[in-house]
Amino acid sequence: MLFQEHADWNGGRSPMETQKVENWMPVETSREAKWWYSSFHNVTAMVGAGVLGLPYALAQLGWFVCVWFTSVCRLIMSLFVVEFLYFLLKKYFFEGR
Repeated sequence: MLFQEHADWNGGRSPMETQKVENWMPVETSREAKWWYSSFHNVTAMVGAGVLGLPYALAQLGWFVCVWFTSVCRLIMSLFVVEFLYFLLKKYFFEGR
């Protein structure tokens, strides 16, 4: 078996219980993920936690700070979008002639 040199590798289970778990879900089948699966999972986990916590955080701030915060976020995102579109126009439209 794998990792037999470690004394607590099976979490205190008896060999019979360990064999039942290994028959139910073998380790080999769960280790075939590509790197982008892991990356996508990590990003969704981090973004999901932030999105789920945002309403609570904004509710604790109050109406004035909440409206101010969302306005500032919209302004910053608009600036990023405008800057990116300017970059694309400059690179592909004006310099592409």
